[in-house]
Amino acid sequence: MELTVLGRSGRYAEMDGATSSYLLKNKDTALLLDMGSGAISHFQHFIEIGEIDGIVFTHLHADHMADFLTFNYMTAYLKDKITKPIEVYLPATPNAVFDIMVSNSTLFNFHIIENGSHIKIGSIEISCMRTNHPVECYALKIKDNESKTLLYTGDTTMFDGIERMFDGADVVLGDACVLEKDWTHNSPHISVANLAKLTQGAKLILSHLPDNAKEIDEILAEALQYNKNSVLAEVLKTYNI
Repeated sequence: MELTVLGRSGRYAEMDGATSSYLLKNKDTALLLDMGSGAISHFQHFIEIGEIDGIVFTHLHADHMADFLTFNYMTAYLKDKITKPIEVYLPATPNAVFDIMVSNSTLFNFHIIENGSHIKIGSIEISCMRTNHPVECYALKIKDNESKTLLYTGDTTMFDGIERMFDGADVVLGDACVLEKDWTHNSPHISVANLAKLTQGAKLILSHLPDNAKEIDEILAEALQYNKNSVLAEVLKTYNI
């Protein structure tokens, strides 16, 4: 599998960037993982709209799904290039956001995900695990028959049993926006230090980053203290899994 970072920002896009969105491809399947602001502009560097087999949303905060609303217009305008419905997997809440997203279903097949859901799109299989975030959110453990196992944490803070989420992961695409010194039990995101500790033995790609170069450097430095195989996600870069 190949993972391409379309957007690495949390909350809002950095200059020339995009918020959380990733393209996952193998020899026969192409998926988008989240569609934050700017995702459409960036995926066009790598894939035609008719090649998208599915979209999986970890949760329905705007920085993870905003471009899907514009994607409705795009698919309607380019419908002649779409030969089959695009499979879309998403949580059922928040209800208001869900209702807006599924209001135009002509070119999409929508599927609700829950804790323990198993998704199969082409040759890619995804297991969903509920995380701890202010809205319903899922980590995605992803594999096919020829690649290592990728874990996309989605957004999460600490919770009992979180270590099970990381079992068997070779590469972790991680929620890395809060330094240990700023973390409290009320934080909606895990600290970088705890994320890195949980990913020891795996490659850690640090994403969901702030728009602050100094803090981004501090995030990488903190991660490297506990996992020497940590790197910053780079927009438009492709990683082999």
